Amino acid sequence: MLLENSPLSVAHVIGGNRIRMSQGIVLKPDYEWKEKLPDIAKQVFWVLAGWYAKKHGYQKLSHSLADPAK
Repeated sequence: MLLENSPLSVAHVIGGNRIRMSQGIVLKPDYEWKEKLPDIAKQVFWVLAGWYAKKHGYQKLSHSLADPAK
């Protein structure tokens, strides 16, 4: 389980990736895209892939994308 603001240790990383030199990585949620996504893009998504989203527990909400219902 990941806890908010809890660093993840960097395991074996090959090559020139800058992350290999860091002690850990902190993940943080990014929900800004949900607010800035135009309504037309949400509608297009539900027309094209809504059946698949519903199959995996997502529900269409009026003003934002839904989170999986679990």
